[in-house]
Amino acid sequence: MTSIKKAEPLVVERIFEAPVGRVWKAISHKDDLVRWFFDLKEFKAKTGFEFGFAVEHKGFNYVHHCKVTAVVPNKKLAFTWRYEGIEGDSLVTIELFPKGDGTRVKLTHEGLETFPARPEFARTNFVEGWTQLIGTALKDFVELSDREIRITRTYDAPRELVWKAMTDPKHLVHWWGPRGFTDTIEVHDFRVGGAWEHIMRGPDGVEYPNKSIFKEIVPLQKISFGNAGGSKGKGGTHFDATWSLEELAPGKTRLTARMVFPTAEARNFVVEKFGAIEGGKQTLEKLSEFLAKELVKPMVIERTFDAPRELVWKAWTERDRLMEWFGPKGFKMTTADLDFKPGGKFHYCLRTPDGKEMWGLFVYREIVPPSRIVLVNSFSDAQGGLTRHPFSATWPLEMLSTTTFTEEHGKTKLTIEWVPLNPTPEERETFDTARPGMNQGWAGTFAQLDEYLAKQQK
Repeated sequence: MTSIKKAEPLVVERIFEAPVGRVWKAISHKDDLVRWFFDLKEFKAKTGFEFGFAVEHKGFNYVHHCKVTAVVPNKKLAFTWRYEGIEGDSLVTIELFPKGDGTRVKLTHEGLETFPARPEFARTNFVEGWTQLIGTALKDFVELSDREIRITRTYDAPRELVWKAMTDPKHLVHWWGPRGFTDTIEVHDFRVGGAWEHIMRGPDGVEYPNKSIFKEIVPLQKISFGNAGGSKGKGGTHFDATWSLEELAPGKTRLTARMVFPTAEARNFVVEKFGAIEGGKQTLEKLSEFLAKELVKPMVIERTFDAPRELVWKAWTERDRLMEWFGPKGFKMTTADLDFKPGGKFHYCLRTPDGKEMWGLFVYREIVPPSRIVLVNSFSDAQGGLTRHPFSATWPLEMLSTTTFTEEHGKTKLTIEWVPLNPTPEERETFDTARPGMNQGWAGTFAQLDEYLAKQQK
């Protein structure tokens, strides 16, 4: 048997402007680890604890298996480092040393020589990887965590489409900003050094002018820019933003939005004054809705009712009124629980003409009285859980529904738009082939609404 010559351990050392306690938390707590290390399902700084993660590189998925071997709080964390189905076993040790008000971090990776002598396991690749993780990712996290906002969301959409939605001003205006906001783009010079100037308008009419300068653009991967913004006439704050895209699998993309402020006080100001974290989450949720419509052609039905918009709005938003008309022709709503607010639900039961029960669920995302309702629609059970279509195993589990109410000379034009959320290819096909049936089903529902509105105006 040929023995393997032991190689010198790989060592990466850095000085962080952060106390040992903060750095220890960053390397030993799962919620912190996933923000700079890898996407861990679980982690515990406990000897013997086993954890794993997967990394895709150049088309190959490397599944890592690790086991914690040593834990000395605020001083040392060590774990094995192996690959599923690949020969080799190594050890990673991270040591922390106080240095004034900061911390010296020393990472040692032993046993690299046990891996196959292939290009992907070359020492230079490990040096590059650990230098980025320790010298950039961890350093930024521990030094900037109290000054940053970071929001991540995964989309069932190809990275090229997400990139296009982020960089084409014709697309940006459809999703940028929290719910209830509109956005007017005045300048969008998408190049390093170019400017992006736009005005966001809140539901209360307040304007928020923003000006950004693009600092770095890596096609399909990253956009960095400096931003200055705030409410009109009252100023605001400055921050540096980085939007990163990662292709997790074909047709699946993870977006990470990161904003770094000059001080912790500035970061807290936008969180408390402008609701920046919740607003960021709503913005990324609106992007998911835009992508859904780009991936599948929406189903659109329009109908004009001989009734004022205020009455039609009430018919759609008040429990007792909904029970009078909602559902296909011949169906009767027997149970209804309505919490009409963003994040609220409408859980209901329809009884079919032959006496069977059919449960449904709305989850409201956006409400703009009296003109717009955005919700997620699904079939349900008596407990409020999500279920499949009672007559189709391939019908999309969730549908995004947007209803708009437009006033036209005393009448109301109602427009409903549906699109599947995160559908499989089979679900998309089912949705496309069901368009004629959807038209027919809603014709009966609208007929019942017509009758109800006529009675209300007598």
